[in-house]
Amino acid sequence: MVTVGVPIGAKKGEAFVIDASIAARWIFADEALAGDDLLDTLLAEGAIAPSLWLLEVANMTRSGERRGRLTADESRARLKEIARLPIAVEQTGLTTAFEIAPAMAHEHGLTVYDAIYLELAMRSQRRLATLDGDLRTAAQKVGVALLP
Repeated sequence: MVTVGVPIGAKKGEAFVIDASIAARWIFADEALAGDDLLDTLLAEGAIAPSLWLLEVANMTRSGERRGRLTADESRARLKEIARLPIAVEQTGLTTAFEIAPAMAHEHGLTVYDAIYLELAMRSQRRLATLDGDLRTAAQKVGVALLP
């Protein structure tokens, strides 16, 4: 179950940071299901995400509707399925959003959105699950372990 405002409480290695690119694999049936093994890991260990993740995932389903990849019913069903997953959502503070993430984005050539995921992985000392190439490269540069 997606829980909002939950502090990072799992021990190192027991949960990982998940970004929206992983959720895309579970939302769109025509995407390759690279997340299958990751879904098993998620169910066993749980995951954490910044609050931005909720907006990105919801927007992804809406964009899928507008592009004809999902019906409104499919969109709602996917969001309900994702809401059942053991993902703790941490509120992103203003300092992170306006100071830390923009500086990290500049330093690593990322979007501010991606820098927020990287910052959470670094701060929580968790592995990062992303399919985004630039984010994976930045994570490797700063020593964040990657999934898958």
